Amino acid sequence: MLIFACVYIYVLSYMAEITLSFLCVVLVLCILIPVAFHLYKFWMQERKRKTIDRFCAYLFPGDTDGLMKDRVVNRMMSLTGNRFTEDEVLDYYLKIKGLQMIDLNSFNDNDMRKFLMRPTQVRLQYRELVIFYEQFLNQSEAHGINVEGVY
Repeated sequence: MLIFACVYIYVLSYMAEITLSFLCVVLVLCILIPVAFHLYKFWMQERKRKTIDRFCAYLFPGDTDGLMKDRVVNRMMSLTGNRFTEDEVLDYYLKIKGLQMIDLNSFNDNDMRKFLMRPTQVRLQYRELVIFYEQFLNQSEAHGINVEGVY
């Protein structure tokens, strides 16, 4: 107990020597760091959303009302038995289909490259993977996308 009291007295004597300007700097940093962290997280979510929107426009050309994208998401949801959310399923489809269609070495959009190289949020079972690749492997011809022109 005596050691605790000595440490407490030492800390109080040290605190008396700290100037007011130093306390102001610490207070400002304690406020700015969490605010900057949350702004950064918000900014990264916005960049991801814009990248997904641009990528959907690339994979589903001419799909202004989103019917083609909704049809793909509904097929994936029925394939997985509604275990995942629509965002997770769309993320999986965009990453797999994007890696199939785009040559990353010649593609110059850094946000899309980062999006494609991150791991997917969904882990499908083997049976679901086989059905996914059977259903969606040659879908680029159905969309009217020239795969050779992308490379």
